[in-house]
Amino acid sequence: MANKIATTALLLFGILNINDPDWYIWTTMYFIAAYLIFSKTKSKTTLFSFYFSLFALLCLNVLGFLNPLDTFSDTMAGLVENSREVVGILISMSMVWWFSNR
Repeated sequence: MANKIATTALLLFGILNINDPDWYIWTTMYFIAAYLIFSKTKSKTTLFSFYFSLFALLCLNVLGFLNPLDTFSDTMAGLVENSREVVGILISMSMVWWFSNR
C-alpha cells in the first residue's frame, strides 16, 4: 500500500513539473523513481545507476550548470527554483532507497 502511495506521489510530482522550462529533466527523474518503486526493483546495478544519475543532477544543479536552462527564477514556498529542485532530488533518492531496502 505504501509503495502505491509513493508511486502516485512521484507521478504527481512529475506531472506538476511539466510546465517547467527544464521539464524533461525533472519529469523523467520523478517517473523513473516512480517506476523503480512500483516495480520493487532490488537490482544493485539499476539502483546504483539511478543514485549516480541523481547525484550528478544534484552536483550540476548546485554548481549552477542547470541554471541556463531555466530562463526565469521564481519563489514558491520560500524556496527559489534551484532549491526546490534539490529538495525534489533528495525526496526521490530517499524514497527509492527506502522502498528498495524494505
